[in-house]
This record gives sequence, structure tokens and C-alpha cells, in this order.
Amino acid sequence: MNKRENYRYYYAWPAVFAIFCASMLIFAAPAASRGEPPAPGTSGASSGQYQWQIDDLLTTDTVQEYHLSPGGQWLVWTKKQWDLKTQTPYHTIYLTAVENKKGEDRRLTYCRFDHTDIQWLPGERMISFKTGRKFKDPETEPGNLWVMPLTGGEPYPVTHAKKGIDNYAWIDEQNLIFTASEDEAFLEKERKEQKDSSMVVEDEEHPAITRIFYCNLKTGEVARLSRNRKPISMMALSFDKKQVVYRVDMSVRYEQDQAIPPKYYLLNLATKETREILADMHIVPDSRFYWAHDSSGLYFTNHYNSASSYTQCAVVKLFHYNAATGSCKEVDLNWDRYAVMYRDLLRPTPTGFVIQLVDGARYKWARFTGAGNSWKRQWLQGEAQGNIQSFDLSRDGSTMVYCHSTASRPPRFYLAGLKGNQIIKKQEVMDIQSPLLKKPLTGTEVRTWKGALEENVEGILYYPFNYRPGKTYPLVLMIHGGPNGADMDKFDDDYFAPAHLWCERGTFVLKINYHGSSNYGVAFGESIAGHYYEYEIPDIEAGVEMLIAEGKVDKDKLGVIGHSNGAILGTALIVHSNRYKAAVLSAGDVNWTSDYGNCSFGVSFDNYYMGGAPWEKLEQYIKKSPLFQMEKVTTPTLIWHGDKDRSVPYSQGWEFYRALQVIGKAPVRFISLPGEEHVPKILAHQRRILQEQIAWFEKYLFNTYAPGNESLKKDSPLDLLAKMRDIARSRGQFGILKDGALIPEVVEFEKMKVGRFEVTRAQWACFDKNYKYEPGACNYPATGVSFEEARKYVQWLSQLTGKTYRLPAEEEAKTLYGKPSGNTFDYWAGYKVNPDDYARLLETLEKYGAEPVLLKPVGSFSPAVDEISKNPVFDLGGNASEWVASKNGKGLVKGSSAVTPGDPKSNRTAPLTYTGFRVINN
Repeated sequence: MNKRENYRYYYAWPAVFAIFCASMLIFAAPAASRGEPPAPGTSGASSGQYQWQIDDLLTTDTVQEYHLSPGGQWLVWTKKQWDLKTQTPYHTIYLTAVENKKGEDRRLTYCRFDHTDIQWLPGERMISFKTGRKFKDPETEPGNLWVMPLTGGEPYPVTHAKKGIDNYAWIDEQNLIFTASEDEAFLEKERKEQKDSSMVVEDEEHPAITRIFYCNLKTGEVARLSRNRKPISMMALSFDKKQVVYRVDMSVRYEQDQAIPPKYYLLNLATKETREILADMHIVPDSRFYWAHDSSGLYFTNHYNSASSYTQCAVVKLFHYNAATGSCKEVDLNWDRYAVMYRDLLRPTPTGFVIQLVDGARYKWARFTGAGNSWKRQWLQGEAQGNIQSFDLSRDGSTMVYCHSTASRPPRFYLAGLKGNQIIKKQEVMDIQSPLLKKPLTGTEVRTWKGALEENVEGILYYPFNYRPGKTYPLVLMIHGGPNGADMDKFDDDYFAPAHLWCERGTFVLKINYHGSSNYGVAFGESIAGHYYEYEIPDIEAGVEMLIAEGKVDKDKLGVIGHSNGAILGTALIVHSNRYKAAVLSAGDVNWTSDYGNCSFGVSFDNYYMGGAPWEKLEQYIKKSPLFQMEKVTTPTLIWHGDKDRSVPYSQGWEFYRALQVIGKAPVRFISLPGEEHVPKILAHQRRILQEQIAWFEKYLFNTYAPGNESLKKDSPLDLLAKMRDIARSRGQFGILKDGALIPEVVEFEKMKVGRFEVTRAQWACFDKNYKYEPGACNYPATGVSFEEARKYVQWLSQLTGKTYRLPAEEEAKTLYGKPSGNTFDYWAGYKVNPDDYARLLETLEKYGAEPVLLKPVGSFSPAVDEISKNPVFDLGGNASEWVASKNGKGLVKGSSAVTPGDPKSNRTAPLTYTGFRVINN
């Protein structure tokens, strides 16, 4: 089995609307109409701000699993959602009435926990599920089984396994069987008490044992049904509830060397007798087992290739095992591309089964009828079945629910009848993808061209939004993992391959099913064994040349994105060609000699594709390793890698980065993801991956990169200011009117009569008849005033009113101006800035010149309040710094301003444009 698979099978489909809203400004995205995605070559209207946001690909609600009740009357399903505050996903269970569906689906769970592996109990009155809910007993881990009546009420636990359970199946409403790990052995407990976290690598003598248990809910009885000495990793109960097939993994090294295969057994629940079955076959752990409808036998899948004992590259064949006679026979699918990999692909029916087969970038669905040695195949009709991605059937096979999707259309789910081989669509169900359907969707098509060996190669082409024939556009390659995986004509935009993000930015996107991919038969998949890189790279380059020759793609605007084997091939591209202007390559190998021992399946993978071990094929390993040709690379390369990755060892990322960094011919940036394995799970890391990717391509592929300010906090007041064209204006004017002039209000404060506010622009204009200010700015503080001008103002005010006004004295300033607060630079930044952040953030203000854009109307922030008089006085800690008179009669600037940081160690003084004053009345 090939584990460097295309992990986009396990994506979380995209999220919610991004709405920017502030108290002074709201940005509204243009409306987009819902409808069919545009055909290739047409527009998917987009203008102004991008409508596809990063979280659309990460946190949109998605259907995670769905199950028809055996009788076909109910549909239970889970919606995956995100708690954005904690950045954790959870699953909510819903119930849908299949017939006469009206109104909304009924929500069954409300707590924010995982709810997975749902099953119907016999009688269809209750459901069960595994959950992350915690027990009062701290030693009992989440992952146990809970039951919930459809009539409502709280779910309740029915198993209390210390480490949770794995597989389970219901015999009836009161009895079930499940697999679970045994409690800790003495040695394990002793080491835990000793705080000994060391471990034996590949410890064959002490594997974690998983066994089958029986549980009676009424009596609470739990009994062990199996005595295996190795762990059980699969179990399936027959329809008549009498037999169990299960798999025992015989070696912890199987993933590494594929030497000792699992064993398979049948357990008779009545007699408790166990017998081994299929002993003469090497059946891989990824095989799926399905009981025939009449419980007379089993269907199961197995991987097959023609040339090796390793199953790194394989097709999926189907077999039938007769439980009574013990005979086993391959089911002739009459289809040379065989069945789908890594999927739950079959449902038994009373007369046979329905199965999902592969056909390149699409699927084919077939109904087989018959038994034993005779099978009749009929292709399903009545729907674009090549784009049905998954399905479920009722017990009698007459009711069907399926997921339909294309590369340009997000998943939608439909209820249908299945009569013979005819799909009779009835209505849409589980309609939770509407946010994405309302967004602009690009046009896509499956393209074919001649690749290596003069054989046809398929790919999926995504068109840029607003595509116009005759104009050339950039091209971004998105190369799938594997190599024995495939890109499908289905919607799978995610942080590995965000096609719509790039199409909206005006690029073509091409995904290529190169030689070595699955879904094209045995020979196509096996072709690269011993020829790694030799056929895949020509396949990819031929696809690029086709688009250039058609006048679609600008040959000087090529980029590449790849993860896992996609990064392996992307690295080979930039080694052998300098025409790629930017690359984002994650978790890919560059040194096969070090991969062999460090990869969790390095022995089987490298033996298969390289033809042997490095000590046997050293020249081949060096020849195939891009590390030894890094001096050829000039393409700016962004690398990211999880530091817990064993599928492609983390050290490969370091070797890649260090080589490019030392050689110095190509800009390189390495993002290390702490705690992540091959597929990043942490939402913040997924966001970071896309943010870095967008910035990298904008800088090196499009030359449109405008560096952001790393000290600028998103949605902080300063950030909002940068997005606004103007500052909101306050209403009215402060002051007391006398002889046509506005007189500043003074109040008792700290045993002084102090101006409640800084002198405003409207008040200053009464003194300086030539002074002009913008409409609506009357109550902003008057700044840009010199000390001498401030003194002349208080003299004028004294003459006008007959009272004595002056500026605060230096000693009074110590009482008036306390700690920075209110409208300071920290407020605009959204955090306490250090000197380096302050210097960088000042760059944001340069576009405004000397204009004091950070000022706010006086009184905009909470005041200081006198303890005795209770009078509030505003802006003593910020907005404008203020003139005071020193002991020798010179001017001093005191107090914080909107442009000075709150750092008490800072000695920065506000510039004149942020310096005003307030009055004292003797």
C-alpha cells in the first residue's frame, strides 16, 4: 500500500463569510448569484476585494458522515463545525425524515464534542456513536460508546473502556460487541509510575493488545470473546448476528517492510469457536470486508500488482469468500481500472451489491447481481454518476443518499430511489454548503494530452475568473501526493490545493494525474517502479506546454505547489528547469538515502520504487536525490514541514532548506510546524500555510506583493484607519458661547480649575480668524500650535472674559498627566508596542504625511474623575500632548499623545502636529 497518498481525501470543506465591520466603517462584499458554475472559458465574476477567503477553505461547515436507517425511513448525519475561539472542530448530529421532508433537519446534539462512527441500533429507535465527552472517572478516556434515543433526551454511555473503544456492532438493542485495548499491564504501570517515557522501537514482544468484548446493557456484563496475542484492527458482524470476521495484525513492522501480513478469523458467537480463514492469501490491512446480505459469505477488497510483493502501487480487486465451504474467488468486475482505493466503496443488496469503480479522474458506479461464480454487471444510470463521490443504501437497496460534486461545484447531497440500475433523484438533503455555492465558482474541465511513453495523461484544468480567450494568464501547478493517488473531478479545495483562491487572482490551475497515479490500471501505476521521476516530469511538462501552445498560459508566469509526493515532483521540476518563478513545496523528500531508515514505510516504498536498499543501489539513490543537484535551483522556494512527520521525515525539510540557503541562488523560506505530522491539523497552522503561500506567489510569481506590517494587529484601530478613507467626524461643538466666541469649560479637579477638554479647533478658530478646519472636525483638539501661540490664546481669553486664564505650570503637570491611557499609540496598534514595533508602525502613517490622522474628538475616551468633586476631565493620558509653562517661563510638552507609545521607558515627545493645550482658570 502506498502511504504517500493524496491526503486531500480527508479535507475539511471550506467555511463561512468573512465580514469586516467596525464602528465607523463597514465594508460590504458584492452579492454573487447562486447557480451552475460557469463553463470553461466563461466568467465567474469577481471584482474588488476577493470573495474567496482563507477560512472558506478551512472552517466552512461540512457533512462528515451520513447513514440511512436500515428501513430507509431516516437519515442521521453529522455536521463538522469549528469553534473559532478555541480553534477546535466538533461534530453535531442531525436527523432527517426521508419521506415527506418538511422544514429544517432536527438537531440531536448541542455540546461541542466529537461525535463519530454513528450506527443505528436494531429497531431504529436509537443511535449510537463514539464521542469525546469526558467521564467523571479521570482514568477513563474519551472515545467510548454512547446511545441516544431519537425521541430526544441526553445521550448516555454504554461502554467504560479505559482507553476508549475501536470497532463495534449491535446484536440487538441490549447486546453489542466491540474491540478495545486491554487495561495497562503491570510493566506499563510500573514505568509510568517511574516517569519512564522511553520506549522500544517496533516492540514486537509488547504490542498494544486489542480484543473483542461482549457487553449486555441490561446486566452490565462485559465478557472477553477473543484470546488473540496480537492486536485486532478490524471487525465486522454478519447481518444474521451470528458470525464475526476480524483481522489480527501480526507485526508492528508491516507498514515498514510488508513482510508478515495480517491474519483473518471467523468467530461463531453461539459456540465461541474461532477459525482462521484466507490463510493462503496476503491480504493488506487496508482491505475492506462486507458481509453478504444473507450472511452466507463475505466480499472483501485486496490490493494487487503484477510485479512485486510490495503493494506501494496497486489496484483494488474484489473477492468473495464462501463462509460454508471456505472457498474464495475473485469477483470479475469486467473493468481493467478496478475499484476505488482507501474508501468505503461497497454496499450489499438482497441480490448482490453496488460498488464504486474508478475511471481516471471520475468514478463509475455499478450494480452487480448474482452469487457464487456468476455475476452480472449493470452501470448505474440516471445521474452524472461519474461525479457521485459517496453513497449509502437502505437494507433493501431501494433508497439511496449520495454526494455529488465536481471540481467547480461544492458537494451537495441528494435522496434518491434505486430501481434496478436507475437512480431516481427525489430531493436535496443536508443542504449546508450554501455559503460556497453563493460564491463565484470557476470553470473546470478534464483535459487529456500525450505524456511519457506516448500514453494519454489526464488532468483537471481550472480557469481564471473573468477568463477572456486570446489573453494569456499565469499557471499554477498543483501536484497530488502518492504517487499512487489521483486528483478527481470533485471539489477538494483546501490548504494543500486552494484552486479557487488562485483562480480568483487570475491564474489557471492544472492538476495532473501523472504516470504512477492510481485509477488508470495496473500498468500505468506500476510504470514508474525503477523509473522514479523519469515519466512523471515529462507528463507534467507536456501539460504545461499544451496550455502554452494553446495561447492560454504565459510561459514566464509559472508556479508550482506540491505536498508529499507532489513536493517530491515539484522539487524535480525546479531542479531541471528555471522557468518556474515560484514554488511552495511541503513535506517532500530530497535525499532518498536518508529516507530509507527514517520514513515509517521507507523500506517497502524505497525498495519498490528505487529497486532495492541504498547499500545495494547507492548510485541509483544518489542519482534520484535532488539534494545532490541543488546548485541548479534558482526558483524562489517556500518549504513547510511538520516536526513530527514520519511519512516524509522532518529532516528532509531541513536538508532541502539548508542546501538552498547555503548555495544562495534561490530565495528560500522554511516554515516549521511544531507538533504536526504529515497532515497539519491545527487550524492556526493551516491558516499560516495559506497566508505564506499567497504572499510568496504575490512576491515572486505576480510581483504584486505589498509587504504587510508585522507589528500591525488586525482590526486594531490603526489597522482600521489604514483601511478607511477618512476618520468619522463627531457632531456639535464644545464650549460656552460668549460674544460669539466659544469659551473652554473649566471644572474643579485636583484642587485646580482645569479645562474639562483640550482646547478644540472650533475654540481656537474664535481666536485665530485665519484658522480653517474641515467640516465635522470642530471638536478635535487644536494642534500644531506653538507655545507662544498658546500663551497669546490664554491672554486673549482673559481679556475677553475678564477672568484670568493661563497654561498649566510644570509642577501642576505632575498631578495632571498620569499614566498613558485612552488615545495613545498603543490603542491604535491594539497592543503594547515595543520600540521596534513602534518604528515599523510609523511606516503605516507615512502615507498621511504630517496630517495628525490619529487624533480623535476630545472626550472620546473614559475620563479621569476627581475623587472629591467627581468632575470628569478628559484626555489627560492621550490624544494630544499639551504645553505647560516651565519654572523659567519656557514651554514644555507633557502628557501622552496618539502618536507616542505607552512604554514608560520611552522618552519620545509628540511632534508639534500632535501637541495642543488646555487652560487653567485662577
